[in-house]
Amino acid sequence: MTHLNLKERKEKLAKDIAELKNKEHMSEEQKSLIRAFLVDHCGYLQNDIKRDREEYASIELNTSDPVDKADATRTQEEMQSKIARTDNEIKATKRAIHSIDEDEYGYCQDGGIEIGLERLLTNPSYVTRDLDCETLHEKKRARELGIRV
Repeated sequence: MTHLNLKERKEKLAKDIAELKNKEHMSEEQKSLIRAFLVDHCGYLQNDIKRDREEYASIELNTSDPVDKADATRTQEEMQSKIARTDNEIKATKRAIHSIDEDEYGYCQDGGIEIGLERLLTNPSYVTRDLDCETLHEKKRARELGIRV
């Protein structure tokens, strides 16, 4: 694993993909590069969650000082939230890897049309719809939540 931050790893992926000009959508080379990025990213996330769980376990709540106890409780809640977010991202990343392995990655889960590489590369773990379908999905979700759009 390299020691680049997420932004640098995404930039490297975009550069490597750009070097594969004139390839069909989701060529074997593109899938291979994106899959390698996702596997690497999943490793980073798993290391992060392991470290966060260790930190969470080390938070001391047994104190008689109410301020220290409140601070420790707040820290625990923040760590729980961070662990949950990281766990969700690991799951999404694993789904994306599975999608590549099933030759479904890069195609809209609703309409089946190609998702542009530029869009895919913005968040390779989470992008599952083309822009039009994502917009419709978000509007529908907002209506379900009672939010005016």
